[in-house]
Amino acid sequence: MAHPAGLARESAATALLPFRTLHSLQEVYERILESPDYVMIRSADDLCHCGSGELTKRCHDHNPDGILFRWSKAHAEGESCPSCPTCIGLPATTQLLKVGNHLSLLKPDPLRMKPGTDEYHKQAEFARMAFGLEHGPAVNMDRDLGLLAMSSETSCGKMRAVVALLRTFKAKKQKVHPLSRGST
Repeated sequence: MAHPAGLARESAATALLPFRTLHSLQEVYERILESPDYVMIRSADDLCHCGSGELTKRCHDHNPDGILFRWSKAHAEGESCPSCPTCIGLPATTQLLKVGNHLSLLKPDPLRMKPGTDEYHKQAEFARMAFGLEHGPAVNMDRDLGLLAMSSETSCGKMRAVVALLRTFKAKKQKVHPLSRGST
């Protein structure tokens, strides 16, 4: 019979496998920023490339190929709305915050979303795009809820920052007293 601690280490290593084969937080972040939705948001206040002298957001319809664009209830017919691309600004920011906190947060939360629902499908589609898996084989997109997987420096922006700070303090031979909301 396997030891429970060994089992925990094995399942944590298995849960991290997709992130090891993925690249870095930076690559996921860059892939998201180059997606049609984020390009549309960034270029909205630029002069349109057609030479009309109008801002891009007022000159042409917007790219319906973007995942967030298709998610928006304002685009039920697949056409731009009067607020484009501002209408997808909050969902776009939310997805970037997830990247900064932990890559696993891009995956659907199985405790909040049932597989097969529209919400689950949308979040899984965004995660596949962010991880560069949109054209590959089907991959389990459920979020791993294990503590070891969630606290990995390789996929957690906050842990990466903490590790860098701790290395700085150690190099300067300074003491550190970690606090959290639970310990104050």
